[in-house]
Amino acid sequence: MLDSLTTYPAAGAYVVQLHRDARPERGLWIGRIEHVSTGASHEFTSGISLIAWLLTQASHVQPGVDGAS
Repeated sequence: MLDSLTTYPAAGAYVVQLHRDARPERGLWIGRIEHVSTGASHEFTSGISLIAWLLTQASHVQPGVDGAS
């Protein structure tokens, strides 16, 4: 029997774009993150802001359920 649950569902996919002035190696996180399935996005100016938004969004994703049709 095939497993109907995907290991990495599309509902848990995000795109992170770093701003040209971002310098993660120096702790300077500037950019944008977008939830692929919904298009919800957030511009961040710190790693804390990036992770906080991601945690908020990820709490709505059901594990193993692919939101894409």
